Amino acid sequence: MSAQQYSQQIQNTLTQLQGAYGALFSGHPRMSRRPELLEGWLKTLEGLKRPLKLVSGAERAALEGEVKARTELYSAELKAIKALHALNEPTREAYLRTEWGGLIHDRYARHFAGQSRSTRDLHLLAEMIIDTQAHIAELEGLKEDERWGEVTEQAREDIGAYLDTLNERLKLYQGERDAITESASQGTHEERAGRLAWMANQLFDVYRAQYQGHPRSSRRLTTLSRVVASLSELLKQMEQLAGEFKEESHLKNINVVRQNRDLYTKEAEEVERAQAQLGFDEWFASLIEAAKRVHEDYREQYAGKARSECSPEGLVHLSDRLFDLISQLRPLTQDTPDDEERLLMQELFDQTRLYHREWIAVRTAHQPADAAATEQGH
Repeated sequence: MSAQQYSQQIQNTLTQLQGAYGALFSGHPRMSRRPELLEGWLKTLEGLKRPLKLVSGAERAALEGEVKARTELYSAELKAIKALHALNEPTREAYLRTEWGGLIHDRYARHFAGQSRSTRDLHLLAEMIIDTQAHIAELEGLKEDERWGEVTEQAREDIGAYLDTLNERLKLYQGERDAITESASQGTHEERAGRLAWMANQLFDVYRAQYQGHPRSSRRLTTLSRVVASLSELLKQMEQLAGEFKEESHLKNINVVRQNRDLYTKEAEEVERAQAQLGFDEWFASLIEAAKRVHEDYREQYAGKARSECSPEGLVHLSDRLFDLISQLRPLTQDTPDDEERLLMQELFDQTRLYHREWIAVRTAHQPADAAATEQGH
């Protein structure tokens, strides 16, 4: 093998390691990371020292610098992770519970941050508010647990700071709710009719992405009930507007919304009936199978494709599908002693964070094209 081939082999290894590090460690809470992965990567880096001697000149110096930098990074990360893993069980459990709030806030970013308030779904925001309030109550409840006295002082301070963050986010969500409510009646009759129709189409997309073609056994009833409630509210506003705005297209939209609202109401009843007939093990297995399908859909739609050619909206739906599954699984597994179930939830949390980071990257890749299209439109 030539010096150039050795150089390319080393560079490929470094690229693969850094990709894995970005996916499995960067941006993830250290408490849930697996130190054995880093230990294996450090051995791989150590093994690169021999072929590095066969590379000469400036290229060798550059690769040696990169190997050294990666070794220092992975070693420092391994040390920090092991320090957390060495904490007693009550402290580790307390830290692990703090991951949930991040998923809720990522969801807020995908659906609300930087978007027109007049088109946002108030019922979805209300769900986020309820989820955040429940999470705050869950963490406050830790202080009443008999094992709270075993939690380290540093962890108590960290969880206190995290609770402060959650309360600030809660105020943000509540303030956004008030602002959205105020913006709902703004605009001309035609603008309001168009906005209501667009919002209805967004809810139809939720149904198509999260319910159509999926087994009823794994569907989250809360989400479908929210879609029905949101459509009912839109229908009410559309009918009120029809008293003054009798455009034919608007009247047709009212019928479409009513038909779909009624269809989804019946589907909610079927979902509830189907799940009532399942035993616990069957239901749990259906949730796991649904999570696998989300990942398969992600690989099919996004893996190996240019981000500028991918759909950010599709990633929102994939993230929401996985969020719904985690919402159903989390109460069943957060206190489980089963290592496999713990690992499963860590993987699902990782997967959700991965999709969110990918959504940011895809959306960013679309921004230059979107800006150009807007400019051309002017």
